[in-house]
Amino acid sequence: MPDKRGLAWTAWCGTLPEETEEPMSLTIRNDPARLSGGHALLEGTGLAGVEALTVENVSNGLFLSAGGRWAKQSHPFPVEPKGEALRLGPAIVDHVPEELLIALRSSAGRDLGRLFWLDVMPSRGCTVAAPPVAPASPAPATLPVETRVPAPPSPEAPRDPPSAESPPETPPPPVAAGPLPVATRSARRALPRAVLVVTALVVLLAAGGAWALLRRPAQYPTPPVPPQDQARHCVDGFGPKAEAAHTGSDDDRVKIAEAALAGGCGVQALAALDGADWEMSEAAAWHLARFYDPNETDPAVRAAEAPHPDWAATYYAHWAPRVPREAAALRQLCTTDAAALDANAQLRRACGR
Repeated sequence: MPDKRGLAWTAWCGTLPEETEEPMSLTIRNDPARLSGGHALLEGTGLAGVEALTVENVSNGLFLSAGGRWAKQSHPFPVEPKGEALRLGPAIVDHVPEELLIALRSSAGRDLGRLFWLDVMPSRGCTVAAPPVAPASPAPATLPVETRVPAPPSPEAPRDPPSAESPPETPPPPVAAGPLPVATRSARRALPRAVLVVTALVVLLAAGGAWALLRRPAQYPTPPVPPQDQARHCVDGFGPKAEAAHTGSDDDRVKIAEAALAGGCGVQALAALDGADWEMSEAAAWHLARFYDPNETDPAVRAAEAPHPDWAATYYAHWAPRVPREAAALRQLCTTDAAALDANAQLRRACGR
């Protein structure tokens, strides 16, 4: 089994096979002999004898193929030995985007390591396209806001023209006592006009309130961050931290990995844990196992690595006798898929079968 994350064999498996070498530390730079671009030097220990290699986009598991396409099937690219380094040609350099985390393997399947593709110049006049990503979720459509013009005030009813034949009426003189006098004609006409004025004011106030409400912007939930923006946030925010974690302690690696997972950046969290001594750090073993446990449902974890139950069981089994959460996860893993348990000898040993 390739040791992709500092994975070591436990006491069940004996000595480590020759093909499970720990991935080396790689660097990439422009080829000084090809100033026009399109060529780069891949440097690192253990590159001798590599005649072809494959390039994998760690974020989505796709491989660089002929013509710059990204496909599910791996495609070996011939490389040219240059001392202890390898010279990569335009077939690779002209199609790998800047700041992309890639995994390199030899044509024989040996893991050469991972690196962030930085400061490599493509051929002159060549534009490197971004790698394929999941389509962004469309933002909810904005509903049109109906606008309504307030109704004009109702005109006051016209008054009756004064009659030329009858003289203006005068109110009767006050009386000291007796029954109340009957309302005159002028008083009877004044009451409906007052009702009309009050009604018009109420209508105007209601129309003004409705107009103010309709002019308020509609309140809709904030749309989620598009996946391409999230990927840029992860690369810019946690990519350098994941690289810097390799020079720190295991506790530093775990803290950076947990912060990256909280931000939804599983790829950078896994990169921070690369090379951690999981046999001495329970937290490192716990988080590494989650990346390979098929029962894990965290979207950031699932997007970073494919399930590998035997590797997850190896991490869990080392700490299960001492840590309850590791023991519970191992029991659940060993009872999830009977077919996988029967087909994988290492998984059976980790599960005590």
